[in-house]
Amino acid sequence: MVSAIALPALAEEFLKYLEARGMSPHTLVNYRIDLELFWKAMQEIQIADLGGVDHLAIRRYLAELAGKKYARRTISRRLSSVRSLYRFLCKNEYLSSNPLLSVTTPKLDKKLPSFLMADETARLMESIGTGTPLGLRDRALFETIYAGGLRVSEAVGLNMDGVDLAAATLRVLGKGNKERIVPIGRKAVAALRHYISYGRGQLQQKNRSSQPILPAPPVAGRVHRRAQAQAQT
Repeated sequence: MVSAIALPALAEEFLKYLEARGMSPHTLVNYRIDLELFWKAMQEIQIADLGGVDHLAIRRYLAELAGKKYARRTISRRLSSVRSLYRFLCKNEYLSSNPLLSVTTPKLDKKLPSFLMADETARLMESIGTGTPLGLRDRALFETIYAGGLRVSEAVGLNMDGVDLAAATLRVLGKGNKERIVPIGRKAVAALRHYISYGRGQLQQKNRSSQPILPAPPVAGRVHRRAQAQAQT
């Protein structure tokens, strides 16, 4: 937590404005911390009021944060708080110019997607019991996703008439309604065949070819969390 720093009166007015608009106490605290850190940095370079801040002072502040090894996301958030302050000051005509107009927000680091290793995938598959229709469906669902590299939405959207077990292929409807043919391996074929033979009929009252082969809306919403949890146990 930042030690208490006396913010300029206009900054306090900005915080009161945010509070009046219903901003949560937690968010208000974060704004105050960001502004206190900013104002402390400005005082250290002998800037006495908010109107004395120019784009060079802002860039110096950003360089200081980067030099202290703050994450880009943290720097971006702190800059956003300062940007909101100056937007408020200019909109309400406390200041005539905004020093942040020529300052760009740092690009955020792209977060790499998480994935399961081969041994984690194997443990996941083994953890799914196949003694019930739901278990057969879940096993077929996971095997299909893994074998075809499908999105969850693509797997649960597969229709019977789009599954060719003899050719070991799936007709998948992806983003933008683009259709593609996806090959799958023998384990996925076996899981699908077993589910179709012994589980699907008990989960679906009608056996139409246009119906989803893996009718799993509840599973679709939690499939990633279940995969991670089961693979790590």
